This record gives sequence, C-alpha cells and structure tokens, in this order.
Amino acid sequence: MQTTITSYHSVLMLFHQATGIPFCIFDSAENVIFRDPVIETMECSRKNLSQYDKMIQMYASSVPVVITSVVCYFALLPLDNKLNIILGPVSSVPLTFHDFCLYNNFMEDTDDLLHLYLIMQRCPLFSLSRFAENISLFLKLVLKKDIRSSEILANQKEIYPDRNMKCRDVKEQMPEYYGINETITFQKQILYHIKNGNIAKIEKAFDTSDFFLHINFGISTIEEKQKFYMIYVSLCCVTALEAGVSNAKAVPLLDSYLSKISSIHSISDLFILCRKISLNYCHLVCLMQHNASSSIIVMECLQYIQDHIQSRITLNDLAAYCNTSVRTVSREFKKYYPVSASVCIMQQKLKEAAFLLTHTNMKLIEISTHLGFSAQSHFTTVFKKQYHCTPQKFRIEHALSHPHKQP
Repeated sequence: MQTTITSYHSVLMLFHQATGIPFCIFDSAENVIFRDPVIETMECSRKNLSQYDKMIQMYASSVPVVITSVVCYFALLPLDNKLNIILGPVSSVPLTFHDFCLYNNFMEDTDDLLHLYLIMQRCPLFSLSRFAENISLFLKLVLKKDIRSSEILANQKEIYPDRNMKCRDVKEQMPEYYGINETITFQKQILYHIKNGNIAKIEKAFDTSDFFLHINFGISTIEEKQKFYMIYVSLCCVTALEAGVSNAKAVPLLDSYLSKISSIHSISDLFILCRKISLNYCHLVCLMQHNASSSIIVMECLQYIQDHIQSRITLNDLAAYCNTSVRTVSREFKKYYPVSASVCIMQQKLKEAAFLLTHTNMKLIEISTHLGFSAQSHFTTVFKKQYHCTPQKFRIEHALSHPHKQP
C-alpha cells in the first residue's frame, strides 16, 4: 500500500500546489491513507468515507463523479482497485457555515460538516467549469487519462438536501432551497453559453426561464438585488476571460455595467441588465472566435451596435468606430453578413424592442424613445413590417408566457 501511495505522492503534491484543491485518499475499509498537508491534521468521518465509497461504486465509470449541491462540489474517483480519492469540497461563492450545512445535509454524518466546512474555507473559489478543468488536469497528471472537462460536467450528479426527495417534493416542501438551486443552475447554463459564444441559447434561456421568480426567495431588498447583480456581472466577466477574451475588452465592459448598479430597484431592472451583460460578453467571445475566419470590421460593428442599441446609429458611427470608411463598412457587410449594415442596425433595435415589450411595462413611446427612433409612428411601422403585427398586439400575445414582468 505504501509503495502505491509513494508512486502518487510527488504528482499529487504538484497538483495541490498548482490548484489549491484539497484531497483525501482512502480505501474501501474507510481508512484514510493520505491527505494533502493543509488538512493533514483533520479527521474524516468513517461514515462519510463509506458514503463516498458507495457513490463511487454506484456511479462506476471511466469519468470521475462530480457531486454538486447548489454552489458546493467535490469529485470522487478510484485511483486503482484498492484506493479512492475525494477532491474538494470547494465552493463558487463565500458561504456561512449555516449555508454550507443547508446545501450539504445529505451527508450521512452531519457531525462531519464543520470539518468539511473548514477544509472548504481554506480553498480558492472555483466556478464549476473551472473545477472540472482542474479535475481534467488531475487525470492527465496522476492517471495519464485524457478526459475533457465537458465529459466530466456531463457526468455530474446534483444532490438535494434529502436524498429520498424527488425534485417535485423539494420544490413543494423546500421552496427556498429549490429556488436557490434553480437560480444556480440557470447561471451555470448562461456562463456555459457565454464561454461557447452561443447568443441564441442565452436569448432563449432568458425568454423561457423562471429564474427571476426563484431568486425572489432570497433577494428582497434593493441592496440584495444590487449585490446579486455585482456578483453576476463579475462571473460573466471571468467566464469571458476564461474563454480567451482579452483584459482590454472584458474589463472596461465590467466597469461600465458595474456603474449601472444604482439603477437597480426591482427584479425587472435586474432581469434586463443581467440579460444585457450576458449577451454583451457573449458577443465578445463571438468576436474573438470569428476573427480568424470572418471580417473583423463586421464583428466590431456588431459589438458597437449591441453596446449602443439605445442611441441613433449611423453608418458614419460604425465607420468612425472601426477607423475606416463608410464604403468599406458597407462592402464588408455585403461580403460577410446576410443583410446590409443599415438593416442589421434596425433588426437589432427591433429585437430589443420585442424584448422590452415582453418583459417590461414600458409604454410604446418610452420604448421608441429609449431605442432612438425619431417618432413612435416610425417605430410602429418598422416593427409591424418585421413581426407582422403592431407592438401592442405583440405585447398582448406574449404577455402570458412571461410572468416575471413587473409594473
């Protein structure tokens, strides 16, 4: 046994020094064999080690099992036919001990929660995707396996507080926990779509999710809404940076949106700004991804349109932003984009108008002015041409599907 541990020792220590993720090696008899130095003096519960061993047996797979409980997660996998390892627990946000207990009381030995909480407190914060990437690194270093983080995430297991509860029961009997869990799940989806540059899926997620109904359980005051917004914006920025967006582009956008925090007074305000920041960072990722194969001028124009959707935008504005001529902008759109630059501007404004009609109670004149139309009559005419109905009829037809709209 000691020989086996010795063979893993140096690479395990290298992994721990590089990532800060705690680990504990144990055998099927619930004996701790080796821990990282940070938690060397801490005792693990034999009952929980037995529970971990059962989980490994239950989810036997070539891919490590990532157990998630809202914002806490850890990974389990066999090192060989004698030894298992647990990596974590880690968290994506700072937690009080009370919160940690709420999210992890599926543990069979709840007396062990303080021990686990103290371990988590000594670790860096990790997004779930970053944690999975580090587990992928662990597999390469220690086990010489090449398993992508996407495969690890696809294998994750979500644990509810009471393991015997079905999702429906959790929703009915523990609405606060269910709401938090759904909120975190929504954020994971949005961050995943940002990282992959999938604008359409972000739009669909915001249009169809009950996310902003769920967060009412834990966010009631204006201060809490603004704190949530600050964390959300920061997560979007970090995700874009992880995707390869440069600091020069990601950080100014972060500063711009953080400056809007005082304008948040309602869930509706929060909804609109969270959607905008998600789409803006996704556009940055798209810009980076398409630079090699598409027109840089077109991608920069699209970003400008998104950032200045509330202003009157002309071809001269686009040309000045790209430091080129109007003729070049028009030529690049004709070559690389399905519609002309002028049509693109109008389409993006009407898409934003449709969103505001569906998710807010802004009057038509307010939406028209907000999006830089010269007159409400002009707005109504172009909207009807695009959506084949008046703005008022569009609002009525879509109102029932979006209950989070607030007065």
